[in-house]
Amino acid sequence: MTRRAIVFDLDETLYRERRFALGGYRAVARLVSDGSGLAESHVFGLLALALRQGRRARAFQELADRYGLPTSSIPTWVRAYRTHHPDLRLQAPVRRTLEALRGRWLTGVLTNGLPAVQASKVKALGIDGLVDTVVYADSFGGGKPSPQAFLEVLSRLGADPANSVFAGDDPVRDIEGARAVGMRTVLVRRGSQNERDSGPSAADAVVRSLAEVPAVADRLVGMESRHVH
Repeated sequence: MTRRAIVFDLDETLYRERRFALGGYRAVARLVSDGSGLAESHVFGLLALALRQGRRARAFQELADRYGLPTSSIPTWVRAYRTHHPDLRLQAPVRRTLEALRGRWLTGVLTNGLPAVQASKVKALGIDGLVDTVVYADSFGGGKPSPQAFLEVLSRLGADPANSVFAGDDPVRDIEGARAVGMRTVLVRRGSQNERDSGPSAADAVVRSLAEVPAVADRLVGMESRHVH
């Protein structure tokens, strides 16, 4: 029988990436405090504020400017941020959704970002045991929305694009990228998470929670395509 597949994005789809960022900022705050004597809570508060106010890309530069710290320290902070051991867990509804798909669909994760960093998230979340494959997209065509990344995960699953669904939060990297290779698409807009993308979507369906994805996917890729896992 035809093999059906559902592939998920990772950050902001299977979990809230903000938790990883805050964990990284705690690691940096400890490092800065140990080296400068600044209160760890003050350093962390400044970094967390930058994240909350949408200035994540400048957070470390603002930290250096605020406390007169050498900008030559920024690469060390970036390394501490990227290599910290994340304290992450899947929310129960997300875990139940992935578990419910086992045996009914082939499942995978396709994620952008530095492979070593993304692998640490996957390990912390326990995703390896819940899906059939995880692909680090940056190793294929520079990452999503490159067709190479999507074709790689489909190849590993042994699935045809026409019988596969991609679920993600990014209208360009996830939705346009998946559509370009012939996959059906589900845009995940959890609460106010995607306010910037609240307009019309090119996705085949839009959901507000990951728990909605299996039923939507069944409608997009008919039940007659059910495979034997």
